[in-house]
Amino acid sequence: MFLAMGVLYWLKDSPPPFQKPLSEPVEQKRIPAQKSPLKSTFIKKIASGPKKIQIVKNSKGERYIADEIIVGFIVGTSLKDVENIAKQFQLTLLDYHSQTGVAQFKLNTSLYTVSEIINLIQKDHHPKIRYSEPNYVMTLNITELPNDYDEALWYLKNKGGELSPFKTETKKNADIAFGKIVEAWALRSEGKVIVAIPDTGIDIYHPDFTELNASDLSQQKLTIEKTHIWKNTAEIPDDNIDNDHNGYVDDTLGWDFFNIDNDASADLNFLEWIDENVSENERDQYKEQLKTDEEALIKEASHGTHIGGVIGALSNNQRGIPGIVLNDIEIMPLKIGSISIIEETDETTNQTTKKLGYSLANSIVVAEAIEYAKIMGAQVVNLSWGSTGASQTIKDSIKNAPNMLFVAAAGNEGKNNDTTPYYPASFQFNHLISVAATDPKDTLASFSNYSPKLVHVGAPGRYILSLKASLRDIQDADSFQKNEYIYMSGTSMAAGVTSGVAALVYLELLEKNTPNDKKTDPGEIKFALTQSARRLTSLENKTTAGGIIDLYSALYLINNNELPTYVPEQFPDDTVAISASDQKEDKTFNLGACGFIDTPTSSHSSGPSSHQLIGFFIPFILFLWIFFGIRLFKKHV
Repeated sequence: MFLAMGVLYWLKDSPPPFQKPLSEPVEQKRIPAQKSPLKSTFIKKIASGPKKIQIVKNSKGERYIADEIIVGFIVGTSLKDVENIAKQFQLTLLDYHSQTGVAQFKLNTSLYTVSEIINLIQKDHHPKIRYSEPNYVMTLNITELPNDYDEALWYLKNKGGELSPFKTETKKNADIAFGKIVEAWALRSEGKVIVAIPDTGIDIYHPDFTELNASDLSQQKLTIEKTHIWKNTAEIPDDNIDNDHNGYVDDTLGWDFFNIDNDASADLNFLEWIDENVSENERDQYKEQLKTDEEALIKEASHGTHIGGVIGALSNNQRGIPGIVLNDIEIMPLKIGSISIIEETDETTNQTTKKLGYSLANSIVVAEAIEYAKIMGAQVVNLSWGSTGASQTIKDSIKNAPNMLFVAAAGNEGKNNDTTPYYPASFQFNHLISVAATDPKDTLASFSNYSPKLVHVGAPGRYILSLKASLRDIQDADSFQKNEYIYMSGTSMAAGVTSGVAALVYLELLEKNTPNDKKTDPGEIKFALTQSARRLTSLENKTTAGGIIDLYSALYLINNNELPTYVPEQFPDDTVAISASDQKEDKTFNLGACGFIDTPTSSHSSGPSSHQLIGFFIPFILFLWIFFGIRLFKKHV
């Protein structure tokens, strides 16, 4: 007994080696729309392949399956009673949900039509039947590709042929759904998902993110009619008060963690920035630099906007592109980089360069953004940046946010992350997925990092068309009509594509969970993405899944309960192993195109503390004390 007590005392402060970490309570700012516990059976069948489905469209324009009906029974009706009804009306029972009382029947169309059998059932006035109706086809406004689809969006639906303006050949079905993006969208569940994008800021008022009231805009008022940008509804705009007590004042549309203000939009007014932040004697040299570097700076400033567009651009608005998530998305802008004068010294050559650049962020800024995303209720966080330095600060911030899925770019050095780790993509967590980039030919992109152990899946990342940030001025209403787009390549883009797919998988898993527990473990999302990945020869031994993400397969497996049981993986070590010579704490991350170099951070040991060691010897001390005490007592007696 004493031995057991001592062992328990020794272990009480030790982390359980096989226990899944408990999720911290997160204040939810958004509650996903709840649906009926039943999902249309038609959607599953129509998307399952060659099985033929007959549909009837009546004079009212209603569309339903020609040989099925739905009957609603009083809750608690036994299966035997339901089967008796089937016999009475010569029906075949397909499915019965006893918790809701809803049954699905197949009828013999040579005997009755749908309307005839419904009339017969209604006339029977069975005491346990509440209603009977056709099995309506749910039209989700996706009978074809959205009206803002462009042939250049090969990553959504690759039709093969040449991709202009790059004059490169593409491979048919080399996309995120193997040619079945429309079917995949038909399978998706409704709801609302928040995707946080800590990046270079987002062009919040890009017309493909936000539709403004035109008349108000002419009066220099920004009245949002429709948007896919997240809004903190607990905060009152521009009152200079932290209404929701989260530590950030007027953070209605995200936060700029780099400049510490509430403007999370991309910085593009380079000339104004130079005039305000550079000494007078240096301004001319940086303005001269702009003449050659401005386009590159705009591209870097557009990095976050581009990724946000891939994930959640407005759809069916007859402009630009549709985002992968279509309609159920809120993009949370978290700016962690901005315009800077970058002075960089190469320790090897001892040479120093100094220039106007964009988007440097340090570990603290990144960690603050991740913490913000956590407390404000994001479900997915896109990490399209990184470093070869292993920041423990960032690792801890990810570890302490187990309710969010982190989607990390694998890096653009064309290296094996097993031998040259790239972070945060190389951190090992059940709620972090690392993504390599593929090209329009279904092969690993030449620039992409890879790893059979640390990179999990591939995703389209070359020649990705999406939104470009523009400079907007409230004094110039026309500036809000700029609707620009740009091609970009990189594992940054692959991570963005995966974040969009992950958001839809999250909604699907949420729908499948029990009504009493609507939380979805982010590890389940990662598990669904890796289990459903489409195998590619080029990704064998390059990723753990050996394939590319497949939205259709992921949603199909979830819909049909064909996913294996998710078991969280146990990782052996929670420290960052580095050499003593590389112990620097504050890390910087280049956000522009995921080609990042940095130094690692310090490690820490996890051995037993002194009081744990003392606790280990307590039972032996007690045992000896009792043993010799008894002998002494017997001797004197």
